[in-house]
Order: sequence, then structure tokens, then C-alpha cells
Amino acid sequence: MTIEELQAEVARLSGELETVNSNNTKLVREKREALSRAEKAEQDAEEAAENAKAETGTELEKAERLIKKLEKELETAKNAKEAAETDLRTIRVDNEISKALDEGNVLPHMKPVLASHYKLMAKYEDGQGNIEGNPIADYIKTHLASDEGANYRKASENTGGNANDSTKTVTMQKLSKRPETQAEWDYLDSLPDAERNALCDAIGEPSLKV
Repeated sequence: MTIEELQAEVARLSGELETVNSNNTKLVREKREALSRAEKAEQDAEEAAENAKAETGTELEKAERLIKKLEKELETAKNAKEAAETDLRTIRVDNEISKALDEGNVLPHMKPVLASHYKLMAKYEDGQGNIEGNPIADYIKTHLASDEGANYRKASENTGGNANDSTKTVTMQKLSKRPETQAEWDYLDSLPDAERNALCDAIGEPSLKV
């Protein structure tokens, strides 16, 4: 091979080498740019994920707070409703008992005792008050018309018929305080335990109860 041919070959190879080096530089640059883009895309994706997570967490917390608030308001409303229903039942029962005692011509000092007694017995079911399954007014009327009930009524309710009931009522009317006469003591001692105890409470002498 002549010198000219060698020089030509060297020139050719040098050109190819320059081309290869240029291509390599281009490839490296493209690779770096691609890596940079990939890294940025990955970073952007991570940031987006973190932001989404943060936003989701915030919304979740808001929802949880709202749920708790609504649950509390619901509980408060339920309690208010139950309290209102209880008050309504109490008022209805109290009014029925009070009206029945007034219509039964009960002795004034016995009304509180009987009212408390009937309230303990009263139930409120299906929107109605009852005592032992009977309407409150009917039960009280029947009870006051009985021999026991005669002890709680005013004397005007015992005209004719049963002199013993009249005597007992008149005597009970006088017992607005601690017995003073032998007759009053005898009357007190003659009463059934429940009636005696109720009368002792009414006159403010619980020490006389049996």
C-alpha cells in the first residue's frame, strides 16, 4: 500500500471516528436528557401522589368531623325527644290523677298522699295512662267508692247509708295533726297499716307509723 493510500485510509478512519464520537456525544446527551425527564417525571409523580394523599386526608378528616358532629346532634335530638315524651307522659298522668281526686271529693290533706300513691301505680302505654289495666279516672273513682276509699273522702260524700264510714271520715278530718283525744288515738289504732302510715305521713307524724 502506498503512502497516499495509507493517508487516505487514515483520513477515512478519522472521519468515521469523528462521526462515531459525534454520535456518541449525541446519544449521551439524549440519554442524559431522557434520564433528566424521567427523574423529573418521577419527582412530579411523587409530589402529585403526596399532594393527593394530603388532600384526601384532609377531606377524610373533614368528613369524619362532620359525621361526629351529626352523630352528636342526632343523640342530642333523641335525648330531647325522649325528655319531651317523658314530660308529656308525666303531665298527662298527673293531670288525670289530680282531676280524678278533685272529682272524688277527696280530703285536702289526703290529696298529696293519694296522688303519690296513684303515680307510683300508674303506667303510660299506647298514649294512655292506666292503673292496673284500667283508665286512671275509672280506677280512682272505683277505689274512692270502696270502703277503703271512704276514709279519704269529705263527709259530704257519705250521706246516708253507712254511718260507720261517715264516722270514720269525720274522725279522719279532725286528724290534721297528732291525735290528742282517746277517740282519735283509738281511731288511728283501728286503721289498717297502710292507711295508718298514709295518714301519719299526711299529718307530719312519721314516728306514729307501724
